[in-house]
Amino acid sequence: MAIDNLSSNIEDYLETIYELAYKEKVVRVKDIAEKLDINPASVTEILYKLQDMNLVKHEKYGKVYLTKQGKAIAKKISNRHKILVE
Repeated sequence: MAIDNLSSNIEDYLETIYELAYKEKVVRVKDIAEKLDINPASVTEILYKLQDMNLVKHEKYGKVYLTKQGKAIAKKISNRHKILVE
């Protein structure tokens, strides 16, 4: 899956999960919701979409993991955003 095919909303979720996993090692729905300042139910809804796209694995009431493909895409998104900020 190419980055060009992803909405900015999906990119935000992937980048957030990537950054939280780097800092905290364990990512949960509440962590994503707090970071993005949104309702946890909205996070869960998007996680199901990301799971269908094979970009994350989400344990019900548990941890959120990026898949190998999800991590690669999230890393590219994060690097691109860092370059734009600089």
